[in-house]
Amino acid sequence: MYILKRREGMSREEFREYWLKNHAPIVLKMPKLRKYVVNVSSGDSEFDGVAELWFDTADDMNTALKSEEGRAVVKDAGNFVSKAYVLTVEEHSLL
Repeated sequence: MYILKRREGMSREEFREYWLKNHAPIVLKMPKLRKYVVNVSSGDSEFDGVAELWFDTADDMNTALKSEEGRAVVKDAGNFVSKAYVLTVEEHSLL
């Protein structure tokens, strides 16, 4: 998961539009990516969104992040993200 803050001077709407129309197609090219969820904050929050990138294993995630496509994702993030907090999690679904 990536917890994101938009770039200074960018409106929440500009952030959402760039993320969904420009950045997401780049993310979707990453190898071994199983699921990609974009969560855009709809209220007044310290953060502007959360990206969920799903992989079957930690090795798959590392392969994707080190790939040419993964490097392109990181490079493009600078166009709309000022700060990203990374949280690697293991899901436990209870309901």
